[in-house]
Amino acid sequence: MKTIQVDLSLISKYRAQLMGIATLGILFCHCPAHVAMPKILAYAMFIGQTGNALFMWLSGFGLFYSLSSFYERNESITKWYKKRYLRILVPYLIIFLFPGFILAICNSDTDWLRLLSRLTLISYWKYHDCAWFLAVLIPLYAISPLIYIFLLWRNKVWQNAALMALPLTLIPVLQTGEVVVDTIIHHLPDAMAFIIGMVSAFYAKKQTSVNVLWFILGGVICVSLFFLQHRNYSTWYLGLNFFILPMLLLIIKRYDIKWNWLLWLGTISLESYLTNTTLPSYVKMIPWHHLSIDINFGNYLGYGIVIIGGLIWAYLIHKLSAVIIKRC
Repeated sequence: MKTIQVDLSLISKYRAQLMGIATLGILFCHCPAHVAMPKILAYAMFIGQTGNALFMWLSGFGLFYSLSSFYERNESITKWYKKRYLRILVPYLIIFLFPGFILAICNSDTDWLRLLSRLTLISYWKYHDCAWFLAVLIPLYAISPLIYIFLLWRNKVWQNAALMALPLTLIPVLQTGEVVVDTIIHHLPDAMAFIIGMVSAFYAKKQTSVNVLWFILGGVICVSLFFLQHRNYSTWYLGLNFFILPMLLLIIKRYDIKWNWLLWLGTISLESYLTNTTLPSYVKMIPWHHLSIDINFGNYLGYGIVIIGGLIWAYLIHKLSAVIIKRC
């Protein structure tokens, strides 16, 4: 029986579209937390959390390409760090400081030490009160050159990846009772998604095709590990990506999907994630009751503003960030 082969270089070709799809997943999965809806629809929306793992996968993929270019040009790794961190931190700081910092100044009860810990994303590891995606990406960016070097050691990429995968899949089985340690353990599958992205980038550069059965095997392993890792949903959604990603690649290639709106979403993926998690707290400040009528019944109007306003805000931040980064 003829099996389906997936060309990994398609990830590079359609990375922007895939980022756009991941963005849609995030918008969908956040809906049940803000909008009244039937439970069956809420469960369907939660599948959008697959976008989180896809973000991590594609982030690792992009980082591998970025590191390859820097090493090929023999440029300073310090320059690489500056470029990568500016790309994620500038939009984050713009969103955090305006209007967040202004509101903090106006509030006499502001806990400035807590605000500083949230600004630096340190508080996430104990209180889970800020952007987890960036809190995880920052240390991954820091060690990604080491991961890159280890993956290429003796040119045995998949074997070296397997050596890293073993502890990253087994450690989440543990529970310590310490919030910070358990939070780190909880996010190890996200680190695994990041590393898988780097590995797939190596083979994408070589235009390697992979039998779809290998994707299925990876998905089965991750879904099985979910039950061993105290139902760690990071592993579950990573497993779903092993099934969804090859399907998306084959569909996009088959129909040569180049929708401008999907490319646009992919371009502002980071900013849209940040605005979608930040804007709800500001929308709640809007007085919705007029003449004893709640015009925001079920928060449909409110979350509509979060989605549409958040995307517009994300686009403006993306443009402003590009100007700031260019001058740094």
